[in-house]
Amino acid sequence: MNPTSRLLVQIGRKIRDLRKARGLTQESLAEKADLHVVYIGEIERGEANASVGVLARIAKALGVRVVALFPYNTPQKATTQSEVLAEEILDLILSQSPRTKRILLAALRTLTTELKRRNR
Repeated sequence: MNPTSRLLVQIGRKIRDLRKARGLTQESLAEKADLHVVYIGEIERGEANASVGVLARIAKALGVRVVALFPYNTPQKATTQSEVLAEEILDLILSQSPRTKRILLAALRTLTTELKRRNR
């Protein structure tokens, strides 16, 4: 398999995994991204070479950044334990719905305020 084909398969798998993690069918993802369901299937199987614009629509429908669809989704590898944790937290937050993100933000603010108070 050539590098381009391998990348298309990896992107397709990532899209499928993100879609399933959100409980979406191919049909519902296609509707949210305003794409044909057959095209979503082709992308997920690595059979279609989707444009950046199409990937952006899919990412938006999944609630993630476009870079999250790529197998190597950070320009630089995290090198410290703190960076690894920060990336993990960010990935977790980005995968949530807008409503859940607001809830997580409120909870995080409350938690950090309480931790600061206890460390005084």
